[in-house]
Amino acid sequence: MRFYIAILFLSLVSCKEEKPIYKFSFFNDVDKVEHVTFEENKFPRKIDSKKDTLSKVLSSRNISKENFEDVFELLSKEYDKCTLMKCYNPRDILYFYKKGKKVGFYEFCKECGGSRTSENLDSLPNFCREKGIDFDEILK
Repeated sequence: MRFYIAILFLSLVSCKEEKPIYKFSFFNDVDKVEHVTFEENKFPRKIDSKKDTLSKVLSSRNISKENFEDVFELLSKEYDKCTLMKCYNPRDILYFYKKGKKVGFYEFCKECGGSRTSENLDSLPNFCREKGIDFDEILK
């Protein structure tokens, strides 16, 4: 009887869904990522509210949980060839949420490769044009 109980217990434990562990621990408990595209940004580094800081929002959508791993790995990856251009007029921002609360942002320009982040994401590698191309591929 104990043998059958042990087998049942092991099967229940092995069926438990495992959450991925990311290189940057910040991403481990993120439960929502919002992607916003906008025209221009002339605001300071601390961005608290999309409504208060973004001049003209062109689109806003939540990234599906199926794409979380690809997006987090892309942001965490150091590219060997990473091109930056002069414009730096960010047109995209990712807002990260944990338990319904906004906990960070990653603002970037896919065209020139410039970026800004909330202070808790400063250790991420730089964004660049090549990451912008890969980002578009993930969200197709």
